[in-house]
Formats: sequence, structure tokens, C-alpha cells
Amino acid sequence: MGTDTAGRLNEEATVRWWKESLAMQPLGTPWSLGWVVAISTWPGNARPVPPLGSASISPLVVGNLHDPNTAYTSAQLARSAFPQGHLMTWQGYGHCIGLIGPLGEMLSESYKEAEESNQLMNYTFSLAKFACVSKIQDYLETGELPLDGHTCLVPRLLDTGSTPVAKGLLFMQKLYDINVTDTDPSTEVI
Repeated sequence: MGTDTAGRLNEEATVRWWKESLAMQPLGTPWSLGWVVAISTWPGNARPVPPLGSASISPLVVGNLHDPNTAYTSAQLARSAFPQGHLMTWQGYGHCIGLIGPLGEMLSESYKEAEESNQLMNYTFSLAKFACVSKIQDYLETGELPLDGHTCLVPRLLDTGSTPVAKGLLFMQKLYDINVTDTDPSTEVI
């Protein structure tokens, strides 16, 4: 939105976007509204976004299975726009980027020590994230793409049952002072 929109968002378009987005993505929409409002006031000249994609470059597209703000289908769509690109999937929660630095160095050293002593390292979420980030870092440093379709595995499945979802919805209700579980169609949330 903002300068990605040819023309500016008006009040009617913003309310329509809010209602449609809230119905589809109740957890991310209130947060997004702040960005939409802030960006829509930038002084830049709006212009249409050029078509996404290129047959001549080889990007690494990283898709995330458990992030309500970055839909995995968007990663798949982005990958399809770049025939020479590769898609890598982060199976965990949150963004997979972020372990470069002391924790990454510690994990790398622990991994090397375990490998040298013919031992298996305890496979943790941190190690899974580090392994995934390492593939991204290798691509950025050398241009070498991981295997197309590579999945960065986590040590155990995420608990996505009704209890964690209910806790997440309650947190969002308190954070944004809204009722995201209201299913009464006569209730308008704008």
C-alpha cells in the first residue's frame, strides 16, 4: 500500500481493505493498519508497481509456514515468477533469519566439535534455525542456491491446536482492544 498504490488510498478504499483483511487475517490486520496509514502519508509520487519476475536472475525465495504476516502462498507465487530461482521453506515459527552473530558462532562451534568427535548434536529449534540461516548466508556470500524445494526441518511439530490459537487470539484482543472472535455479521469493525 502507500506508494505501491497507483493513486492514493481514500477513506472508502481503506475501510473496504480493513473489513476484507480483518475477515481473512484477524491477527495481522490491526498491526498492518498502522503501516497503511503511516505509509499512505509519505510524500512520494505513487506509480504502478512493475510486474514481478525475471527469467535471468536466480533469487533464493524463503517461505515461512507459520507466520501470519508472510503467507506461504506468497512465497510460492514469488518463486513462480523467477524460473531460475529456488524456494526454501522454513518449517518453524517466526522468521528464520537472525542467528548470525554470537549464538550462530556458538552453534557452529558446537556442531564442529560434535562432528569431530563423531557425536550427534541435540537437534534444537536454534540449531534448525542456524542450519536454515547458514544456507541463506551461503547464497548471499557465494551465490550457491540450496536445492529447489529444500525444507528446513524443525525437531518437533508446532502445537497449533485450539489452546495455542485461543491464547493467541486473547493476546491480540488485549493488544488491540478488539474482539476478533465476534462472528455476528451485524457487528462492524472499522
